[in-house]
Amino acid sequence: MQSIPDEQARPSPPMPKAPFRRIPWVLLGGIVLTIGLGWAFLPRDPDNAPGAPSMVEGPNISNENPGSRVPVAKAEAKTENAPQFPPRFRDWPETSFDGKPAKEFLLETLNLLNESFSKIPTYSATFRKQERIQGKLLDEQSFAMKVRQTPFAVYFKAMVPKSGKEVIFAKGLFDDKVIAHSEGLSRLLVPRLQVPPEHPLIRSESRHPITNAGIGNLIRNLIEYREKDLEEPEAEISLDRWTDQDGRNWLRSVHVHHQHSADRPFKRVIVLYDPETRLPLRFTGYDWPDPNKTGPKDSPVLGEFYAYDDLTLNAPLNALDFDPENPAYHFRRF
Repeated sequence: MQSIPDEQARPSPPMPKAPFRRIPWVLLGGIVLTIGLGWAFLPRDPDNAPGAPSMVEGPNISNENPGSRVPVAKAEAKTENAPQFPPRFRDWPETSFDGKPAKEFLLETLNLLNESFSKIPTYSATFRKQERIQGKLLDEQSFAMKVRQTPFAVYFKAMVPKSGKEVIFAKGLFDDKVIAHSEGLSRLLVPRLQVPPEHPLIRSESRHPITNAGIGNLIRNLIEYREKDLEEPEAEISLDRWTDQDGRNWLRSVHVHHQHSADRPFKRVIVLYDPETRLPLRFTGYDWPDPNKTGPKDSPVLGEFYAYDDLTLNAPLNALDFDPENPAYHFRRF
């Protein structure tokens, strides 16, 4: 597996600001709705992002770590009647493990994880993401995140690079639309924006709709693609263990594909799992090389990076946490 070229190193150029003369709701949409999700697959040079493992081939594991800037708290239950989590898993391989047995092992693990995690009613986390939109790698963003799994609801509050933006989606409420507000002057002009999850304003700033946000959606997406792997002998997989520069231990799966198609959005994928819970807390997807671009034809570039830090399972959340009328939120002008 080839590493990402050094000439693609950070930092990526900042996004240009939209001219002030543009229509306020367009400005607001471009500023606010930078949250998508979490594929849910759904990390850096700019194409080798902090928190993302280095691109390695098979058993030749590199211990070079681009870094995890925010420590991940151990997931812990907060209620006495919480479902048993994590479930009992088979031991993860101590050394590099590949081929069809590795595919079957990982799919078994993900199915067991999905069954157990789906019973967790709520969780909160610090969510980080970086995405390439229309060929341009955007800056990394960080959000405070709250999730209710059933019926699905999610709340985001932006922290980095700009704080104050808030976004809510709650299935079955608000006409199944995203409700958001920005900060500063745009919030005074348009205090609240309400648009469908697939609205062009959202998709222009995010690869995935907010309905795909969160760890549960990520797990289900991983299952879908690992099922495809079993049907494709040429799909490569390597399972191993990995330690980052902060000394945090991870379980890791590395996936490589050779045939570009609509149902294979990435050339390479790296997933890091928490050793105790097996939750996928880091996802890195590398896009297929652009055949029209000069340079090495087999060098993928970062397409998506997602990270979940400070995870709390069974967080004490209620309906007000997913309601724009929450007095702790700022969906009003004043």
